Amino acid sequence: MRVVDVDSSTEKNILIGMIMSTTFLAKIIPIFDYDYFDVPASVTVSKWVVEYFARYTKAPQAVIQDIYTKKVMTIDEDDAEWIGIFLKSLSKEYEKQGFNESYLFDVAMRYFKRQKLSNSSKQVLKLLEQDKVEEAEETWLDSMKMPGDIDTGLNIFDPEVARQLMKPDSRFELHTGIGAFDQLAGGIKSEWFVAFMGPMKRGKTRILMHIAIHSALVGFNTVFISLESGYQDIGYGMWMNAGSLTMNKDNVLIFPEFENQEDKLSTRVRYVEYERPRVFDEDAVLRTIENFNMIARGTLKVKSYPAFTAGIGDINTYLDSACVFDMFTPHVIIIDYLGAMSAPKGVYGRDVYDINSKGLKAMSQQRKAIVISGHQGNKKTLDKLNMHPTDVPEDVRILANVDAIYGLNQTDNEKDRGEIRISVLMHRFRKFSRRKHALVLQQLEAGQFHLDSRIVDAPKTDVVNELDDYEHDEGG
Repeated sequence: MRVVDVDSSTEKNILIGMIMSTTFLAKIIPIFDYDYFDVPASVTVSKWVVEYFARYTKAPQAVIQDIYTKKVMTIDEDDAEWIGIFLKSLSKEYEKQGFNESYLFDVAMRYFKRQKLSNSSKQVLKLLEQDKVEEAEETWLDSMKMPGDIDTGLNIFDPEVARQLMKPDSRFELHTGIGAFDQLAGGIKSEWFVAFMGPMKRGKTRILMHIAIHSALVGFNTVFISLESGYQDIGYGMWMNAGSLTMNKDNVLIFPEFENQEDKLSTRVRYVEYERPRVFDEDAVLRTIENFNMIARGTLKVKSYPAFTAGIGDINTYLDSACVFDMFTPHVIIIDYLGAMSAPKGVYGRDVYDINSKGLKAMSQQRKAIVISGHQGNKKTLDKLNMHPTDVPEDVRILANVDAIYGLNQTDNEKDRGEIRISVLMHRFRKFSRRKHALVLQQLEAGQFHLDSRIVDAPKTDVVNELDDYEHDEGG
């Protein structure tokens, strides 16, 4: 077999985008040139795709296999083998997984630019050897121009520009599946960096795991990056959440629930015993995995680092590798958590939090993704009823770097009752009130961060004399 001495992974990713997505293909065609591909088989497939689009104005998707079947006898034997193996990767599983189109387009743009510069440099040297200086200069200047690559700003009072800006864009929005909280906070949009803040052991990892699983279920490629827990601990937590599994082998388990299921203003809670809960064992985990894979419309990956060993650079390197080697481009990046990130080189003290939170914000924009993290509140929050933006530890500049920050409010008594209150502490784009909380019922012994939720009034004081004293008012 003929060996092509290039890394074809990026070309494969671009081809997948061209084959599977009409919007991606329509954006790529105006800036595309067959010379940008190094692998001859990539050129062949891209020609089939472009020809199909010119005729039907849509991406071929599954039809590409029919095209291959018709054309296979007319192409080079080695190319046919390469294409056959490649098309097998376009399984139904990958079609379900999907990809982050906006980020993949940026990857394609960067690859095309590199290829154009590389090809032009060879041509320039050849022309210089022939003493064709002017032609060499023209070729070099042309290599620096990429269609659609130069942003000179927009006249937003130009009617045509306004029409384009008002069209639905490719940005996506995630809700957490916690109804009352989603009502208070709204959705989380791509290119946003948001954080959940709470005192120690108040459920930051639990809510991040809940969001990771919910995100994959509703169709988003999601990566959960842990900077403090190993794969086994993460797996146990995820499986318990997905399958309502419990380590408690008792015959009964107590679940909180709202007494009045019809009246969404009623917040009176009762406690119900359920017999024979699903006990965590190998059979239960395997059934949970089977059920999850059956209904999830997105893919969930986990990456674990030892605490304080990974920073922005390490995480970006991992995400780049996942894109190249696994064809995985996440829509949602969850990092557990901000305070466990390593310090960038030459950065010390409280500046570490500022620089790392800025890096996470940049990551959301560069990767056209949602970035979600946790952040630990200062020690005063251990005894507070209501989280406040000033409870951010070390460096208040973090508040300027997030698009939204949410509070996990919980007294010890609420923890015992299986309740937690989530509040919107700050939001860059949405009107919010810290006087309303989402009361969330949970049963953590069965892995459930969220069972049900209602909107309640926040406690009117932050002073905790006796933790038993605070109970939410019915109808709050």
